[in-house]
Amino acid sequence: MHKAAPSLEVMQSDNPCINGAGATQPTELVPLMVKGRRRLEYRFAPVCHGCGQPILNINEANVAVVGGGSRDKLIGKHNGKSVYRIDGRAFVFCWPCDRAQEENNVPWEYAAATFRSRDERPARRGGK
Repeated sequence: MHKAAPSLEVMQSDNPCINGAGATQPTELVPLMVKGRRRLEYRFAPVCHGCGQPILNINEANVAVVGGGSRDKLIGKHNGKSVYRIDGRAFVFCWPCDRAQEENNVPWEYAAATFRSRDERPARRGGK
């Protein structure tokens, strides 16, 4: 018998920047064309939530939760571990904009942990 997937219900926040008239847009990716001497590449880069500029070096950016509270909600299991949806929205910030934030956006992580840099060697299958 087929088991239904858990619902991914969207949590509502009391923060007006998250819901309502002042709601912010989700993280945006912009298409880029990178021209080299012999090669043309198409890439996608996240836009900084602070300054609105494409982040070309993902190693100099952070992903942070804005407007988060203390609420979380169990949304399911993944690889045998419980997964919780954290209140707030995650945005990408270049380092200068991240440092300029009035509040410390927590939790956060280096953006390179979320978006693997295409300038790095790709991981090989099979862990080799």
